[in-house]
Amino acid sequence: MHKKIFAYLLGFFIFFTLYNTLIPFEFDVPFSELGGQLQKINRIPFFDADGDLVSLTDIVGNIFLFIPFGFLCYMLLWYMKKRHRLVWCILGGAALSFTIEFLQLFIYSRDTAIHDLVNNTLGSAIGATVAAIYATQLSEFISKTFFDLLKNKPALLIVILLLLAQSVSAIMPFTVSISVSGFVKSVKETNLVPFTYRPLSVLLFDDYSKDAQFQMTDSVKAKLQQSDLPADVVENLRKFDQPEPQSRRKFLDAIKSVVGGKALKAHRETILQLAQIRSEETIFDFTQMIENIIFWAIAGYLISLSLLLYFPQLPRANLIRWLFPVIYFILLEFAQIFITSRITDINDIIGGCAGVYAGYLLFRLLPPTIAANRQLDVSMLKIPVLL
Repeated sequence: MHKKIFAYLLGFFIFFTLYNTLIPFEFDVPFSELGGQLQKINRIPFFDADGDLVSLTDIVGNIFLFIPFGFLCYMLLWYMKKRHRLVWCILGGAALSFTIEFLQLFIYSRDTAIHDLVNNTLGSAIGATVAAIYATQLSEFISKTFFDLLKNKPALLIVILLLLAQSVSAIMPFTVSISVSGFVKSVKETNLVPFTYRPLSVLLFDDYSKDAQFQMTDSVKAKLQQSDLPADVVENLRKFDQPEPQSRRKFLDAIKSVVGGKALKAHRETILQLAQIRSEETIFDFTQMIENIIFWAIAGYLISLSLLLYFPQLPRANLIRWLFPVIYFILLEFAQIFITSRITDINDIIGGCAGVYAGYLLFRLLPPTIAANRQLDVSMLKIPVLL
């Protein structure tokens, strides 16, 4: 059973990694140009194509990206009772990273780098080492806890897995910023104004030049055709879908994946001037908040069900019930300050808390029928399934 679980998880992670590293799947470099692409690879590790030192954030992000691979691979080999597990995990991580870097040679908007291969392999080694410690020291305890919850408190287990999955999703794709400048930028991009997008840099300093919001709207795409941008760049930008405004840094990263680094470097200022918007022009999109409320209403309903089934006499249960969402979502948004591809937003805290509290209300209005033995029954999950 354990072997199948880790095999499925490893397969899913490999698929997920390939998907996220090969977007936009535009293999626009013909095989005949492979030699030229190989010549462009910078053979000096930890330096980019322009000769600049690769940022510490990029290094750490690539290491973190492959830690799950090393962990899952080691655990699969552990249950298969294979020898030399650490070696196989390192070789497997290197092979997966090499495959990604090789395929990126055929995508013009992607860059192939030797240091990515080194960092990914190191991440696999770290993940495998953590798995070795887990397998020998913690596996029995965690497995016992998991199956005890599965047998005796399944509703609580669902809540825990839901929270863990959302926490991991919130910090993906693990592009961690550990530099002071990166931290300062993330703080400046933090939005503390409900129901709008107004970063701290704009709120406190009215700094539109550095921390303005950018969006490739339909009107901007129409202006592109009247600009002096090359036709191929305009065509690629017209295909770009951007549902929400972004900061300058995140907008440029997204544009780079569409038009490529060379085109962005040549036409960056023109693109920024066309796409810049002021915060007062930004219309808040309630769709995402409604989605968050519905999603977290499931968690709220299940939390109420778990408290009723398993902790009916818990002291200060109501206090825990109402404080937990606030603490959880504040910590989750704070963690996103250190993720370069995420923005800390008070609207996410509001949507999450509102969703959990809505779940509590649904539980009071539509309570399930509780059997005398207080065991979870499928009929108790009708509301969460509907949501």
